Amino acid sequence: MLSHLKEKYHLDKVSANYLRSNKSYIRLYRNKVVEIIFSEENIDSLDDFLPLANSVQSIILYDCILDDLSALVHFKKLKELYISGTFHSERFCHFLQLPFLEKLTIWNHKYPEEKPFVYSLAEACLPLLKSLSIGGFETNSLNGVYFPSLRELDIEKSHTINSLKGAYIPLLEKLEATESLREIDIKLPKIKSLYISFKDFDFYSLKNTLNLRALYGYNFDELQTLEGLEVCEKLKILEVLESPFTNFTPFVKLKSLEVLDVQYSKIETLIGLEQMLHLKKLYMFYNPIKEIENIKSIKGLKLIGIEKHKVTKIQQDIEKLNIRHLMLG
Repeated sequence: MLSHLKEKYHLDKVSANYLRSNKSYIRLYRNKVVEIIFSEENIDSLDDFLPLANSVQSIILYDCILDDLSALVHFKKLKELYISGTFHSERFCHFLQLPFLEKLTIWNHKYPEEKPFVYSLAEACLPLLKSLSIGGFETNSLNGVYFPSLRELDIEKSHTINSLKGAYIPLLEKLEATESLREIDIKLPKIKSLYISFKDFDFYSLKNTLNLRALYGYNFDELQTLEGLEVCEKLKILEVLESPFTNFTPFVKLKSLEVLDVQYSKIETLIGLEQMLHLKKLYMFYNPIKEIENIKSIKGLKLIGIEKHKVTKIQQDIEKLNIRHLMLG
């Protein structure tokens, strides 16, 4: 079997634990194949690897062309599956019946435009799955999905997913969401980290994420507000790069906030910052604010990231308040 793979995929570099080509390799452990990593290969199907199904624990296919994924159902010992490239296997989730899979990444880079397929993740049976990243294909929702062990979910590039309703993901801790997701419409009691589009997002819906600790925002409206975000009473970290905010008043209701990143934004003044009593770290590189003249009222601040020429007048105050500072220029 290995001799056939060596010849077909030019795995000419042989050692005790590896069969390699310039782009791909097969790893062995105690004479059994446990890992397959192929790059830029034309693989019609996974049938070539079926004789290895009882030992393979990891399959990683970078930028490969695949027409048939039906053989996936036979790889019962898989713990990691990563597929990126072009594949046209309809209902591929139907073949994801993998009882020990813990990490799944599937990206279809050349998604068919004329007749896009619609896959249902509810067809998958992945009871131990902890990390899921999907993109490049359409699925209208996560309704019916049953992932009782899932901790991390990345649907940022799955633009048609606009709801979490009907999904059973009670242990989810980290979510990277698509722009289409405008609210958190199920309870996520364990979630601590959330990456969302702020434009048109219903921040009041974050009442379903009461243990949220870190929020990362992108895609802002020019008249963006943070109304409702105060429901996140345990929020410690907020990152809003390239935001339209000109001062710190939008953040004053976030009483628990300790770290704020407003780099590449439109901050012109420090108005409101004096009300953020628990703030410890502030990153504000690349903002139009010209110079800071007074920082004495911000007594809790321990670190500030800013350009050097903007704090020349308050250098002594920074030292007296024991503020560490990261500076550019």
